[in-house]
Amino acid sequence: MRPTFVVLLLLCVNLFSTPASASGKIPIRGASQNGLDSDAAFWNLLAPTVTLHLTAGTKTATYTRQIVCPNKDAVSGLGTSGDPTQTGTCSSGSYMYIYQFTSNSLNAKFTFQRLVGFKANATAANYGAILCDDNSANTLTLCTTATASQLPNITFTQVNSNTVTFVVPNIPAFPAGIGNQGQGLTLFFITTQSTGLPLPSPTVGIQ
Repeated sequence: MRPTFVVLLLLCVNLFSTPASASGKIPIRGASQNGLDSDAAFWNLLAPTVTLHLTAGTKTATYTRQIVCPNKDAVSGLGTSGDPTQTGTCSSGSYMYIYQFTSNSLNAKFTFQRLVGFKANATAANYGAILCDDNSANTLTLCTTATASQLPNITFTQVNSNTVTFVVPNIPAFPAGIGNQGQGLTLFFITTQSTGLPLPSPTVGIQ
């Protein structure tokens, strides 16, 4: 076997076996893209949770979580009522999971597992950070009160079909937002499945 062919073969194997990753300024989504306070019944599937804690060795963080229907198709009494057996879901099967972190740990690695129907697409911006782009329009979505240039250089990696990671060099002390906007670094990813059920339940850990 020729040496040149061996080198090319190894390059191809490495290309298709290495997880997709991207570093630097990750995609940005404005909070107002989710919807407005006035039509929250259509998109705000699960309001921000109470503050939760993550600890692993010397790394610690606190976070809150929110679930949004990015297609504004929440099945509820006030939203897109539809099939009552689907109440509490996004009828299209598209879910946006939002996590807002505060931490003093450097180079914290946040790992999300048990994702269903996720394939990283930077062009479609189905993962990234959420900024409070219009404080008066949407005060119900977790978001970061900062500009894109103020965000740290985050490395994003899709490890496999149901696991992704965000490595954050540091989390600045961002100002608090209005109402449910919260305070901290706000990350998101959008999963897509053919139906609203089963409702995925991702887990998050820190390293």
